[in-house]
Amino acid sequence: MAQNLMPIARSYAEALFSLAQDEQQIDQVAAELVSVRDAIAADQEFRKLLADELVRPPAKAAAIAKKFPAKSHVANTLCLMALRGRCAAFPALFEALAEALDQHHGLVRVSVESATALKTHDLDALCDGLKATLGGHVVLDASVDPALLGGLRLKFGSTFVDGSTASKLERLKSSILARA
Repeated sequence: MAQNLMPIARSYAEALFSLAQDEQQIDQVAAELVSVRDAIAADQEFRKLLADELVRPPAKAAAIAKKFPAKSHVANTLCLMALRGRCAAFPALFEALAEALDQHHGLVRVSVESATALKTHDLDALCDGLKATLGGHVVLDASVDPALLGGLRLKFGSTFVDGSTASKLERLKSSILARA
């Protein structure tokens, strides 16, 4: 992304979540979110149309209304965003709304990167520690990145913690070069 669209998306997500809460339709909005997000992800031509700068915002909104004729809250929000030229913020909207829904349900999703695959007991210990620190039910998404050399990188919400050996070596290198 050329610019950080998360602040824009977060304001739309907060309004949509508030509407869902007021109407006691949080579960329906969560289902709509998954359905609409997956439908857009599966349709390459539709994504191209939304990204095309030559297509006017009203035409994009009309395409969204045609693709999602049920007038769901999520689709209506996408139409509004399209009319305001905010189609590029759709992925960020989906992410921000998913975070709001997780928070409502007491879930904390944590992305964990390590240099080698973590053992089950290590993941359980990490999950327990994060639960004690963050509260709520912690869901880990573990991945391997050998470039880290050692240690872990954690991402949850807008927080990023880099305890990798690679980043420590980079900071040490910068410190040494700064003194030279």
